[in-house]
Amino acid sequence: MPNFVATDGTVFQTRKEFRKYEFETQYTFKNKCDEDDLIKTVLSGQPFNMANLKNCTVVLADHTEQIQIDECINCKIFVGACGESVFVRNCEGCTFYIACKQLRVRECIKSKFSLYSQTEPVIEMSNDLNFSPFSGGYPDQATHMASANLDPNINFFWGIYDFNDPEKNGHNFQVQNTPLEPWWPLGGGEQICLQTKINHAPLPSTLDKDSSSPHDHSLTNNVPTKQTFQSFDIRNTSQQDAQLTLQNELEKLSIHDNIPSTLPSPIPSHHSWHAVRLGIRYSPMILAIQYKNSKEDTDLIQKDLLIENILKKDDTPDSLLTRLSSTYSDFLDFDKKLSKRQVLRLLGMLIDHSRNSTSNTLPPQPPVADVK
Repeated sequence: MPNFVATDGTVFQTRKEFRKYEFETQYTFKNKCDEDDLIKTVLSGQPFNMANLKNCTVVLADHTEQIQIDECINCKIFVGACGESVFVRNCEGCTFYIACKQLRVRECIKSKFSLYSQTEPVIEMSNDLNFSPFSGGYPDQATHMASANLDPNINFFWGIYDFNDPEKNGHNFQVQNTPLEPWWPLGGGEQICLQTKINHAPLPSTLDKDSSSPHDHSLTNNVPTKQTFQSFDIRNTSQQDAQLTLQNELEKLSIHDNIPSTLPSPIPSHHSWHAVRLGIRYSPMILAIQYKNSKEDTDLIQKDLLIENILKKDDTPDSLLTRLSSTYSDFLDFDKKLSKRQVLRLLGMLIDHSRNSTSNTLPPQPPVADVK
């Protein structure tokens, strides 16, 4: 029978015993107090657990697959690049610097999150939490984020979904644009994660589930993105359900080119046409609907709905949509073809751009989104 030798030289007769011991000794920090040197710089995509820590400083400076953080008190914890979910449970008085695909927080109080999250963070049964854009890093963070399939330019640190706030009053948390003091745990590096601003782009949950990143696309740029992401339905998926899902292989999303700037745009004369994508362009200001004559059709057709000629100074997304609907009723079919919420979000971005057009700042890249 072959022997299995752990990293520290311990020998086991079975693979099961070996793997359990290796995980507990190499990929776990547990039951520690007043330790400030809990550092791992070689994780190579492995999951990592930490639990029952008090007054400790923890640094994970490599890419990881999934992280679970439980029952930590007055700790400072750094996670450099987690390609899936970071679960934080039953923690109090902690400061977290986390870069991850998705953050899920449960039963935590009085804690701060310097956060990069490629999808909307979710909290449950928690209060007195503070969220700000990720601040700091380490020399190899860019490489590790690439290994974890994280795009540092996509950060929804501010898009908190609170399961226990049905009225959306935000009384359990605060978000702020001002970052926490940068943390360079390995003594150097540069700010890799873009410090985005609150409401800088449409939230993924307001777009379709199969959408790729909603704010790094331009209708006038036909270079396809290589970055896609998967997220749980934040409105219906509890943390327990999400954690169970992570035990299975995550479904990979398809990659789409951006909507081209010009395509034929006949008005549909039948009811079988199938909407594929929505997008906006700032100059001229349009809402673009890309569709097929049928689901089986391979040819894409695009209709540009010109906005700037009908936009009024005091318009809201709803008032603008009302006028658009009277002109383009064949296309703006919210019963069967399009998501009204998605269209309102895009119209809101056009209105914001129009009001800020005299500023010297460049507008954010307009989004593209797939349509069911």
